[in-house]
Amino acid sequence: MCSDNQVLNFTPQQLENSESFTKIATSKSPHWGYEKEWRLIVRHDFADKLIPLPAPISRIIFGCNMGINERKTIARILGPDMKYAKAKKKKTEFALSITPIEFNDIISAF
Repeated sequence: MCSDNQVLNFTPQQLENSESFTKIATSKSPHWGYEKEWRLIVRHDFADKLIPLPAPISRIIFGCNMGINERKTIARILGPDMKYAKAKKKKTEFALSITPIEFNDIISAF
């Protein structure tokens, strides 16, 4: 986690160093701590392996810029029993609104 005011600066070359990459990929402002997100980082040769999670997934929130095809892929993998939501930028403040979205609405979207 970063301090409240610290922003990490890095060069593309630092991404090649696993220790630097891990620090960059796992740094997060304490302001976002309520999210209780997991960041799963694995080597590409482990990408197709099953990796146990520390707890069940309770909900998937699709980011503001996530495309419909990616949403459909995730929904098809996780199925209709998962809870889904989408994030949208609020117009009048620096914040997001999170609204539920139904599995069928994701799958049938154009």
